[in-house]
Amino acid sequence: MTSTGANVGVSGRLDSERQRCYRAAEQDGHSPRTELQRREAEREHGRRVRPARSEWIVQLGIGTGRPPVQVHAGDCNAAGNRRRPVGRDEARRLLASGLPACPHCQPDIELRILD
Repeated sequence: MTSTGANVGVSGRLDSERQRCYRAAEQDGHSPRTELQRREAEREHGRRVRPARSEWIVQLGIGTGRPPVQVHAGDCNAAGNRRRPVGRDEARRLLASGLPACPHCQPDIELRILD
């Protein structure tokens, strides 16, 4: 038993997107189909040109110089917002110099850095 507005799902979002495209096309004087195609082409272009996710990231601290705080795997959700991508060699160097590894993604184990 779901009400009309609850749990719309993917098809509902697509219908809403189509309605927005039709309204935008009517306002601009374009065909709704071409507006929908243009928006889909923009989405696809965004997917193609999006940079690849880095294999390793360094979480940065607050303050002057934003010092590195922790090393994370590139897909770790515990990294926070202040971060920068690093290569494998730099991640190994940072861990070897004593920078802590994330306890969740454990990059030190994958990079084979032993204490």
